[in-house]
Amino acid sequence: MDLELENKLKDTFPVMFEEMHGDKATTCMHFGCECHNGWYNIINQLCMSIDSYINTASKDRQRELARNILVNEKRWDELPKWDRLPGEHPVVRPVTDAVDPVVFKQIKEKFGTLTIYFTGGDAVVSNLIHLADLISSVTCENCGSPGVQRTGGWIRVQCDGCYGSDNTAN
Repeated sequence: MDLELENKLKDTFPVMFEEMHGDKATTCMHFGCECHNGWYNIINQLCMSIDSYINTASKDRQRELARNILVNEKRWDELPKWDRLPGEHPVVRPVTDAVDPVVFKQIKEKFGTLTIYFTGGDAVVSNLIHLADLISSVTCENCGSPGVQRTGGWIRVQCDGCYGSDNTAN
């Protein structure tokens, strides 16, 4: 991927791309995103989805923790009306664990699809990354148009316009 696009990702999502262009002895992200520009939008949308999910999960967790503090301190009148029934005392509810920040360890093309190795997140984040992998299998890696997997040495995903043109060099 072009350095300009990689820098846009790193500037927009600094935590996820904190290892981008780091020391090659310690991270595979030293090489940047090892795919063509056509998958930039898939990666960008993936990052936006992960970021939104983690921020929402964090706010929900903070809201539940604050609610439980009010319940523990018997400050029931400060709870929202929908959270208390007449004549009943609210109970402490279990609070979900925080979602660890996602850090990409490697982003590359492998066997014709986008492959992403990462730390952090949870099952939802894993599913989002799997979805990005599936979308890449039908998206031209050169231009981002709908494409099909082509073989003939390397497995590549290309649209009819990019197939066989000069911009398909490995």
